[in-house]
Amino acid sequence: MKLAVQKLYLFVRNNIFLKFFSIFLFLLSVYYIQIYLNNFNVEFKSLINSTFVASVLFFVMCNLIYSTSWSYMVTGRYFNTDYLSSWLISLSGKYIPFKVGVPLLRKTLSYKHKDKFLPLIIKEQIIIFGTSFLFGIMYFLPHPIFVVSVLSSVFFLSIFFIISKNINQELKIYANYIIGQFFLLSGFIAILEYQLSIRLIEIISSYFLSSLAAMIAIAVPAGIGLRESIAIFLLENNFEAQIIINFLISVRLSLVFADVISTILGIIYRVVIFNTNKNSL
Repeated sequence: MKLAVQKLYLFVRNNIFLKFFSIFLFLLSVYYIQIYLNNFNVEFKSLINSTFVASVLFFVMCNLIYSTSWSYMVTGRYFNTDYLSSWLISLSGKYIPFKVGVPLLRKTLSYKHKDKFLPLIIKEQIIIFGTSFLFGIMYFLPHPIFVVSVLSSVFFLSIFFIISKNINQELKIYANYIIGQFFLLSGFIAILEYQLSIRLIEIISSYFLSSLAAMIAIAVPAGIGLRESIAIFLLENNFEAQIIINFLISVRLSLVFADVISTILGIIYRVVIFNTNKNSL
């Protein structure tokens, strides 16, 4: 099964038609969003507020949780500084077309286990895809009480898997990534000013769904444009355009800020590793 998934990943990544199709989707999405934005005067300064800052912090925490998940997946330890730093720095690689920067940076910056990085990166992407789908199904739930019930059950079950000594490593890895997604969810809620209603849940869940398509389009750097255009398509019939635009721009800006901060933290970790190794000589 793992071998088949790896072959599928390599096919998707190396297929020339899919690459050009991804580029086409990217350009089409950017054009679509530009037309959409021309009808509005977006004041970026008004979007930078306390809820924006809170969302950035939540997204940084999500990245940190993901980095510990990667460390645990590779080494069986949550806080291996080498793998924490390589994961965080590799975030900058996702802004390179075709996402070649992520595996390249992780392999280059890590000291051991380089031979098995590609299978693990594929596994990680599948897990993130699955957890995003899990949160995306909120879109189809009819009432906030159902959403709260499902998410609460998933949260406490994930915590149980992480702290339990009788749960195998695979389930702990999945649970750890799910906890990371909860920080991502918290960032979205912060941007929407901590309100909980079926309409706002629809906005958040649609963004999780749009991220699934963006993950598949490997030629699109960080899903820029494509993720937003799909979210607009899902939401434009039920929400005022200004609400959609403000949310999507705030999310994109806060995600970029969070990735920059996370990359800087990764560099700091890397300096710590270098100084520790230097002092031990």
